[in-house]
Amino acid sequence: MQRLNPWISGAALALTLVVAYTGCALIFVTYPNASVLFMNALFHGLDFQTLQVTPGAFSLTGFGVVVVVWGLVGFLVGVLYGGFFNVLSRDVAARSRL
Repeated sequence: MQRLNPWISGAALALTLVVAYTGCALIFVTYPNASVLFMNALFHGLDFQTLQVTPGAFSLTGFGVVVVVWGLVGFLVGVLYGGFFNVLSRDVAARSRL
């Protein structure tokens, strides 16, 4: 079974999370009311309008902090995933030879 490079797995997951969060933030900033209506529908009618951010409360600093955190979390989870995958697949390969 092919092994995964944990560092590449970590980088790929980190990049995926950063791109997804950036897209979500752009949609939220561009269409705040539609975003809240979508969240209401996504969570079976739970009212997110009471949690709606006041205009201008979204900042690039806050966005940057979250992007860095998501990037670090994604990288660490991806590295763990790659490492665990390699350990578990090695165990399966060893058992299949028996």
